[in-house]
Amino acid sequence: MWWWAWSLGGLACDDGACRNASAARHRPPPPHEVSVQRAKLAWATRCGRAAEPALPQGCSHLWAAHTRKRADAPPVVLMAMFKKVEPASVVYFLEYHLLLGVQHVYIADNNCGDDLEKSAATLRPYVDAGLLTRNTQLACVDIKGLSGLMSYELRGGSSAAARLLQAHLQPGTLVVGLDDDEYVVFRNASKDLSDLAVQLRQKSVCAMQLLWKVYGSSHHECQPDGPFMREFTRRGKQMAELNQNGTLAMLKEMNDLGLNDPFVGKPVFFYWGSGATSCGTHSCKHCPKGQSNCAQRKGPSAECEAMGVGRSEVWINHYFFQSKEHWTMKKLRGRTNHAPPRRGDTAPESYEAVVDRAGTATLDRRVQSVREPALRGCLAQLFRTPLTNRTASAHRAHVKHAPSKQAKHAGSSEAHHPSSRSKAQRKAPHHAALDGSQRPQKSKTPGGRG
Repeated sequence: MWWWAWSLGGLACDDGACRNASAARHRPPPPHEVSVQRAKLAWATRCGRAAEPALPQGCSHLWAAHTRKRADAPPVVLMAMFKKVEPASVVYFLEYHLLLGVQHVYIADNNCGDDLEKSAATLRPYVDAGLLTRNTQLACVDIKGLSGLMSYELRGGSSAAARLLQAHLQPGTLVVGLDDDEYVVFRNASKDLSDLAVQLRQKSVCAMQLLWKVYGSSHHECQPDGPFMREFTRRGKQMAELNQNGTLAMLKEMNDLGLNDPFVGKPVFFYWGSGATSCGTHSCKHCPKGQSNCAQRKGPSAECEAMGVGRSEVWINHYFFQSKEHWTMKKLRGRTNHAPPRRGDTAPESYEAVVDRAGTATLDRRVQSVREPALRGCLAQLFRTPLTNRTASAHRAHVKHAPSKQAKHAGSSEAHHPSSRSKAQRKAPHHAALDGSQRPQKSKTPGGRG
């Protein structure tokens, strides 16, 4: 018991959740898991595809050429917990955030049985390339039994991952804690997470909240096989885009259907040592002396607003519902916390209200601006980005003269120290009006959060 309390960064086990985890790895799947697998096969048949779709080709072997030290920026790391995440979603999630300036990824693997083996195989190329550290201390653990997650602030998987994995970090590292269906988006395609880290450090801000834009199903019944940003283009309105009645209606819908609060988000924060910055899943409680907390639960203070820490310039696209198929499976799998079960057949129409392709537009610009031809071509194929005539010609010339054998992956350890990465989008054009998205106007709703 004491060992788990220490090794899990202060998370303690209740009801034998951790003690029984090792034995759980070798047991037959429980009846509930069998039901989930049957539902998965039924949907695969209904949608006319294989039960295990083909894994998209990732670019892990090509990122080494893109790795350079950016002396003026703090390190940026991504932390997440994975459980029953489809391998294709893992690849899209990792490649996207590497492109966005993440220098190292830490994954707490909460899978079990066959899912644990599948997760290991999916993540191995990134581990071998030195891009990712995979931690299996929570494998087969029911994190509902972790007493450190019982409060509202700490009940999510991303906060559990951050608490478990922070021991790897050097002070002054910017921590981005996300779930696999959350994608950070900058309004300006020439900006990335390193730029955000520099901005926050210069303003002595220890934490900043990135608000969600919650996407619905875009009326997909079967789960599409492409990148989320291409397939799901309709979202619900943010609080700044609603009047008071609209805000209250969405909050009532949230309670009726057991949904997440659509008007919150996730914090990014600097790690300054154990306990120096206290952050949960959606907000931060306090910062080290002399630094401002712009990730408070009630929203940013007037001080943060005056400093120009603008949440309208960077946010999180949260692909919460996805297709009817995905939503059905998500409900069957249950929650990682003690919140009420989710209900409803598919995404409510309120989450289809706004057509917003801003994330896709900036993604394409980032891919097109990658300097290394091989990496640019790989990312363009993965994210289905059209290359301009100039970039396409450069890519073809590189492929024509490239060696026939692919370079070997660098290293083979399950744990690597993060290395700094330069910006993929240094030459990207400045933001113009993005297709299908408008900058929200400030809400006139009393107490509204933008």
